[in-house]
Amino acid sequence: MGRYAVSRLERTRGAGLRLVGRSGDLSLAEYSRFKHGDGAISLKYGALMAEVVLREADVESRPRIVVTSSGFSLAAPASWSLVRPFVDTLGAGLGPDVAVSAVKVHRHRPTDGDYATMGTADRRAAMAGALDASTIVPQVAGTTVIVLDDVSVTGLHEQSMETVLVQAGATSVHHVLVVDATAFRRRPEVESELNRQEVRTSWDVLRLAVRPEFVPNARVARLALALPSDELRALVDALPQHIVRWLIEVALADPLADLPRFAAGASMLRAMVPQVA
Repeated sequence: MGRYAVSRLERTRGAGLRLVGRSGDLSLAEYSRFKHGDGAISLKYGALMAEVVLREADVESRPRIVVTSSGFSLAAPASWSLVRPFVDTLGAGLGPDVAVSAVKVHRHRPTDGDYATMGTADRRAAMAGALDASTIVPQVAGTTVIVLDDVSVTGLHEQSMETVLVQAGATSVHHVLVVDATAFRRRPEVESELNRQEVRTSWDVLRLAVRPEFVPNARVARLALALPSDELRALVDALPQHIVRWLIEVALADPLADLPRFAAGASMLRAMVPQVA
């Protein structure tokens, strides 16, 4: 089992945050945009993560490597956008003798609340029994699995992922992170502070969503579904149509939409189906 990170989170003397990277510090603003769908940054981070693995992990001798991210149902987390650039960079670095592929771990119960703002006890409760790797046993049994994630604070998510992947037959599990924030494990709410460095409102998301490289994710869906009806209507009117269709698909099919705090937004989006069909 291995654990690797592109950067670590630190406090500055002025009580701000900084991301100290192996090859130069990462931008807090970039990280915030990545968490809210900036696909160009996902490409950058995914490649950096693969380079760390190629330098530091003993994976060259493995005949097959499977890559995954945080688990999800329909609305993918930001970490899923790291998988493709990671697979491409790792595969190119290892050469044709190592097969590198991607799989999805299913999450059948979404977190009722913002995981980034939760303390350790609430995080533990949110993760208990939420993940399911039983459907990917044929892909992961007997293989090395690399789990990509954006940040680790308490390590609870890593433990949950490792448990279900080992149960599915993985012989080893490596965790690769954009940010190691375990120095803040006693104050896990710092994750929310990190996420909100640049993107705080639906209009901040809109500025990203109009770009061709935008990749909608679960954080974007949560932000939209929680908006008051007038703000959600204004956002939908301004978003590109393919993003609106994705939001409606989330409202129709993702368990996220069944949470009480998203019910009104999901209902409003479902009513738009005839308009965007």
